[in-house]
Amino acid sequence: RQSAAEILDAFMLVGSAKPELLGDKEALKAVTEEAMRLQAAAKDITLNEAVDSLTLSLNQYGAAADQAGRFTNVLAGSANIASQAKAIRNAGTAAASANVPIEQTVALIETLAYRGIKDEVAGTGLKKFFLILQTGADETNPKIVGLDKALENLKNKNMDAGAIKKMFGEEGYNTASVILQNTEMVKDFTAAVTGTNVAYEQAAINSDTAQAKLEQARNKMKLAAIDLGEKLNPALTVSTNMLTNVIKYLPGLIDWCNK
Repeated sequence: RQSAAEILDAFMLVGSAKPELLGDKEALKAVTEEAMRLQAAAKDITLNEAVDSLTLSLNQYGAAADQAGRFTNVLAGSANIASQAKAIRNAGTAAASANVPIEQTVALIETLAYRGIKDEVAGTGLKKFFLILQTGADETNPKIVGLDKALENLKNKNMDAGAIKKMFGEEGYNTASVILQNTEMVKDFTAAVTGTNVAYEQAAINSDTAQAKLEQARNKMKLAAIDLGEKLNPALTVSTNMLTNVIKYLPGLIDWCNK
């Protein structure tokens, strides 16, 4: 339902966010299509926000263009895509370093958001949470035992407020406390965004409206007009040149007739 101008804007935004794609038109096309699909699925975000969310997530994880569809579906399954992007901006690199996949990172962000910890605050908290776990004991290091096992082992320590504060610091206390109190919620959110086609399904639903169909019809009309103009252009050029010559010689002809 996007116009040609909007599609061009999408390509330019993605190319600017991931310049390495400019040398591979198929990869650029794949990521751009997914960014546009993410916007269509969410409805309440701009194209710029959709591109930022997707490319930022891919960049933080060092993921290739062929993973764009997976990331799009994961992001589309979240409650607030723009808020997710703000959190991933701060936590993504640390999560990738800890071998925590995007699905679990989004699940952690959703869990924190449920308790009112959102945006950059959630991202900063998660960044510290991952770094402390990676530099601690093997049994609570997600890079070694996986996130689920690390959280399980951490929860089994039955730490009180003082112990949590000592391990994660005052700034990381809220983040760690919420996660440890809601480990089952993390698993539920992870399952909800894993292996889904929610972006494709929701984009299809949002595009099956009277307004979307009107936009599609307008795009078809514009394309038809462009096609017609290209076919008529040679004839118009010849006729315009002929008319120009007629106008050029007409004054002389009138003078000759008068004489």
